[in-house]
Amino acid sequence: MEGIKPVVIYNLGKRYGNKTVFRKLNLTLHTGTTAILAPSGYGKTTLLRLLLGLEKPDQGEIRGMEGHVCSAVFQEDRLCEDFSAAANIRLAAPKRTDEEIARALTEYGLPDGRIPVSAFSGGMKRRTALLRALLAPSDFIALDEPFDGLDETLKKQIIRRTKDACLGKTMVLITHDPWEAELMGASSIVRLQDCDEPDSDMVS
Repeated sequence: MEGIKPVVIYNLGKRYGNKTVFRKLNLTLHTGTTAILAPSGYGKTTLLRLLLGLEKPDQGEIRGMEGHVCSAVFQEDRLCEDFSAAANIRLAAPKRTDEEIARALTEYGLPDGRIPVSAFSGGMKRRTALLRALLAPSDFIALDEPFDGLDETLKKQIIRRTKDACLGKTMVLITHDPWEAELMGASSIVRLQDCDEPDSDMVS
């Protein structure tokens, strides 16, 4: 958003015991989509948690997050299982009107009613978690494998709508699939698996 400075990741490093997740990571996040690509175990989720302040780095720093209002989709859906999709969204987006939420649910193929999300399929829960993050007030959105559990046709539709919803915001997409990054129109791609050297720059 205008007036919000970029997020700068400087010489970032993280270890768990004897395992180095990544080191000397330098990256600037501008308005638009940055895709973080790597197989499992290369620190994609760890980077997201560091950005959101849920963990602290072992070296380096992250500058600029203090100016952002964040929302996120984690690998776990983290829904209130006894609540409907609309009620789950309402918890994160209290200023959205009933009409806005109902329209968004229809666009994402979700029921606009009192059905608890405990009765949903895995893909429906994933879409609910994604929609909750998109409708919450934010200018920085972190999405960790947000399209898991969706078939290819539905995934294309949801990615298109998600891309539109993120216009003008800073968005970090965690994925193992370059096709998802391409459909999201990622302006930059970070490939963590290419960064094994201590002084390497992890931006591709």
